[in-house]
Amino acid sequence: MLNAADPGNLSNHLVGIEFDTVQNLEFKDIDDNHVGIDINSLVSNASVAAGYYRQGSSTKQNLSLKSGKPIQAWIDYDSIDNVINVTIAPSSKRPTTPILSFHVDLS
Repeated sequence: MLNAADPGNLSNHLVGIEFDTVQNLEFKDIDDNHVGIDINSLVSNASVAAGYYRQGSSTKQNLSLKSGKPIQAWIDYDSIDNVINVTIAPSSKRPTTPILSFHVDLS
């Protein structure tokens, strides 16, 4: 998909959501258990330690991506506000607060 000359190239037209369990310093990963949003690159534009917010709580709950347990993910793009939201949870009940948001115009 990408070679050494391509990272960040706007003509790539790539959006990736990564659920990463390896800390790769080459790609500036924050740790070995994170969620990232990648635009036209393998380096995340935004990333956060994996977790979720329970309904009615502002306290982040850690979530191990390596646990082997099912994890549900929701990826949404709001074309009016130009924002990508990533929400994850250990169940099929969707939290109201995303774990990660990134403003970008994908048009």
